[in-house]
Amino acid sequence: MMRAYSLAVCILLLAMAGCTSVQYKAQRIAPSIRGNMIKQVMAIQTELLRPSTSPELKERYVPLSEEIPFAVVLTDTEGKVLEANSRYQQMTGYTLDELRRLTYQQLTPKIWHQAEAAFVSVANTVPYVTFEKEYLKKDGHVVPISLTGWLIKGANGKVVGTGSFVTDITDRIKSEGF
Repeated sequence: MMRAYSLAVCILLLAMAGCTSVQYKAQRIAPSIRGNMIKQVMAIQTELLRPSTSPELKERYVPLSEEIPFAVVLTDTEGKVLEANSRYQQMTGYTLDELRRLTYQQLTPKIWHQAEAAFVSVANTVPYVTFEKEYLKKDGHVVPISLTGWLIKGANGKVVGTGSFVTDITDRIKSEGF
C-alpha cells in the first residue's frame, strides 16, 4: 500500500512526527509509533479515494486520524474536503459536515490563492510540499498554519486527491514577533 509514496515523504513525515512544536498528544506517543501512524494514515487516505473502498477501511481511518498529533484533511481533485479529523475541525471552527461543503480554497484568504496555486502546481513534480499560509476560521478569524501536503494517486497513476497534515503556528509566529 505504501508504494505510492517515496522514501523522502516518509522521512519528512517521520521528522514531523518528532517535532517538538506539536502540542497535542505527541509528547506521550513514542516517535516510532507516531511515524507508523503517519504511514498508516497516508496509506488509508490513498485507499479511501479508490472506488472500491470498504466501510471497514473508513472505520479504521477515523480512530487513527484522531490519534495522530496533527490536523489531518483529505480532499478530492477539486479541493473539496472529504475527511477531516477533530483537530482540523477545531482549527477551522467547522464541523465535518460543514467542511464537506467547502473546499480548501474557501478556507484560505484570497491573499494566499495565487501562492497556494503555485505550491499545488509544484506538488505535481515532487513527492510533497510544505508551506505556510493562513486559514479563515468559521468565526472570521485568521489562523497561520504550516501545511505538508501530497498528491494521492489511484491505481492507474492519475491524481485522485490530496492529503495534508496541518499545524497551527500561531504561537511560533507570536514568539518570532510577527
